[in-house]
Amino acid sequence: MGADTLVNPQHDSLDGWKAEKGYFDISFEVSGHPSSISTCLEVTRAKGVMVQVGMGGAVPNFPMMMLISKEISLKGSFRFTSEFNTAVSWLANRVIDPLPLLSAEYPFTDLEPALIFAGDKTQAAKVQLVF
Repeated sequence: MGADTLVNPQHDSLDGWKAEKGYFDISFEVSGHPSSISTCLEVTRAKGVMVQVGMGGAVPNFPMMMLISKEISLKGSFRFTSEFNTAVSWLANRVIDPLPLLSAEYPFTDLEPALIFAGDKTQAAKVQLVF
C-alpha cells in the first residue's frame, strides 16, 4: 500500500516524525484519545491534513494553536457500528452483490496504471488491486 516504515509509538520514538513541523502529508487519528490527537497533529506537516475517524469523547484541551499555526486541515469521518455487521451479513448471505460496483481489477505490480484508471471518474467507481 506504499508504506515504507511501520511506527509503533509504544516502542518507537516519534521525534524524527515530529521534527521540522511534522512529516506526514495526511494522518489518521482513530482512537479519540487526547494524547493521540496531539501526537497526530505533531507528526502532520504544515498545511497537511488530519483525518479524525470516529467519535470519541470531548477533548477538553484540544491543541487548537498547533492546528492553526501549522495550517492543518481537519477532516471528520464518522464510523458506524451496527451498520458494519449488517453489511457483512448481507455480503455473507449474498443478499447484495457488490461486483457491479467493481470497475476493474489490476495486479498489484500494475499499481500506476490502476491509479491512473481509478482517477478517471468517468470510467471508474471502484478499482481493486489483486495481490
